[in-house]
Amino acid sequence: MTFIQDDQAFTELVDVLTLVEFIDEKNPHEAAHLLLNQDPRSTQFPELASIRPALLTLAGQQSLEEGEMSCAAEFWQILQKEQGFDPQLAVNLMAALNESGDYQNLQRLLTRLLKWLEQEIKQHPQNWPDERRKAALTYGYCRLADTLMALGRERTALGELRKAEQIDPRSPEVIGRHGLLAVLDQRTDEAIQLLTQALEQGCRYREVYIVLVNTLKQAGDAEAALDARRRFGKKFGDLNPEADVNLLPWVDALSTRNYPLFSSLVEDSSDRSSPMRACQIFVEAVEGEPNSGGNVSLNQKQATKAWDQLLKSLSEKEQVLTVQAIALCLLTFAKREKGIVALITNHMAKLIELWEQQPEARPAYLVLLALKERDPKKLQTPVQLYLVTQPQPGNALAQIQLEVRRYTKTVLQDQILRSLLDEYLKREPQNPLLLLAKATTYPPNTEQYENFKQQGFEIARRLQDAKALQAFREEEAFLTVDAAQQFLPNPGDLENFGLGDMDEMLENMIRSMFGNKVPPAELKRMMPDLKRMMMNEMPDLVDGDDDDDFGFGFGFPGGGFSPPGGSSKRKRK
Repeated sequence: MTFIQDDQAFTELVDVLTLVEFIDEKNPHEAAHLLLNQDPRSTQFPELASIRPALLTLAGQQSLEEGEMSCAAEFWQILQKEQGFDPQLAVNLMAALNESGDYQNLQRLLTRLLKWLEQEIKQHPQNWPDERRKAALTYGYCRLADTLMALGRERTALGELRKAEQIDPRSPEVIGRHGLLAVLDQRTDEAIQLLTQALEQGCRYREVYIVLVNTLKQAGDAEAALDARRRFGKKFGDLNPEADVNLLPWVDALSTRNYPLFSSLVEDSSDRSSPMRACQIFVEAVEGEPNSGGNVSLNQKQATKAWDQLLKSLSEKEQVLTVQAIALCLLTFAKREKGIVALITNHMAKLIELWEQQPEARPAYLVLLALKERDPKKLQTPVQLYLVTQPQPGNALAQIQLEVRRYTKTVLQDQILRSLLDEYLKREPQNPLLLLAKATTYPPNTEQYENFKQQGFEIARRLQDAKALQAFREEEAFLTVDAAQQFLPNPGDLENFGLGDMDEMLENMIRSMFGNKVPPAELKRMMPDLKRMMMNEMPDLVDGDDDDDFGFGFGFPGGGFSPPGGSSKRKRK
């Protein structure tokens, strides 16, 4: 028995010495875990009780900074239980509970914090002038409403939101929550207006920002989403929106120029924009399998009826991208059967009807014209007539070319605007966008492509031309995806895709990447190591988290609104 007691005392001594070492290394996080593992009945080291509050406080702060939210919540909950209610500690604990997804304890904490706040205001009214009182109470009740919604208690949550509204109906926090409700009710225009207003007036809730950006993307307005990120993103940690390459889902799908992959992306998409719906109508009307050229037969009557109904429900502005998506589906994937050319022409004519009131309809039409025509001379007049109306004609022409190449299937179609690009490059030889556009008229593995692209990039970098640098990022992303498509199997073939197929795919990718740069014998020797390296770099396709851009909730990750580039939540085991 004495041996056991001595053994326990020795183990406790070792733990305490390790704890002190962690403190000396300025690592209160690990020290606090050891402290909590101590037997509370032990009296061997009474000094631990005196350092316990300070150690748990510091450990919680370190955990929060390291993204260990569940640990921060654990330390601070114990501290609050042992030390009594501290409003500043409660505010810090709110962040940890929210990030760790512990909404039950967060709801209890918010309820207690609000009671303390109301008592504090009643006892010390001189410390709470009207504006401060309103701001604190409305924020508290709004956060409580958020938490209750995350717990699925919608009716109770709306009651808390009404309390906040009664205190200050003009509060940006209240306006922001009404914007979130409008999103859930699919009142998109009203939601965008309310969410934007809330952020303009100083709403502090990150989810309002996230949902505004996602809603604008869902509505197909990428430029407005980017503008919102520029205006409000810095406040919520979204520091460099221009660095992101974030194509609209329907553009991403059409850019594959591969019908099996396109149809898979369209059918699985959560995007509810009208251009994506136009793509879905095309897929639903397809009959039979793709031919050797990758084109499909279309039930034109079914598709036309559905497209007409869709367009009737849209504003003129929404119709522009939707009509473009319809025409792109037909141009890219439809067999040239009787009636298809007329169907393409009819939708292009709709863009002509729209361009007086909707200026963006004109470049959309010219992109389709460049994809449809085979004779460059037929493009000269319509493109020139458009360019003379533009303040930066070189940039306008470059944007058309960069969009055209996204959907082309042949080198000849890539080159259809080359003579016009040459003409404008004589006027603007240092225009980085024009140089990039000229590069895309050559195959990516050619010296001409590399020279024009590199020249343009150096100029864009020197001038810090944000628009041009973004175009170069998008070009790199396009080439990366395009290269991967050459080796990846079609979605329908994945069921029978085995280890042998994976090995062959990796080998083909490596030969494509290094075949011209490494002698064949050396490449063969390096192949096992290169394949192992590539396998290590590939993402886990089985156990990854589902990270949808949009879902149903009230501004909480539990409800499915996921942040762009949000912080990771790590959990210490």
